[in-house]
Amino acid sequence: MNINIIKEKNTTILNISGSVDATQIKEFTGIIEEICSSADRDIEMNLEKVEYMDSTGISLLLKIHKCCKQSGNSFSISGVSEKIESLLSLCSLNETLLK
Repeated sequence: MNINIIKEKNTTILNISGSVDATQIKEFTGIIEEICSSADRDIEMNLEKVEYMDSTGISLLLKIHKCCKQSGNSFSISGVSEKIESLLSLCSLNETLLK
């Protein structure tokens, strides 16, 4: 998994590529916690180049969503492949996470 972070005005854009799974999540969690601690930023996550996501990745998406909601910021996901959208739909999270 690779993460490219772009900060624009009040938004942090995370361009993710590769697999978002249990083997890669530790590094990613640390980055997310750091970004969430700066409560004045919206977060946009671009998943266009994500090839695979497991339940650990979904859990992380929910954690980011909750963090943003609690701090009054927005969280959006863009570039979702059919495969990832189907996974979120199976978990009944497409309406929560894909707006």
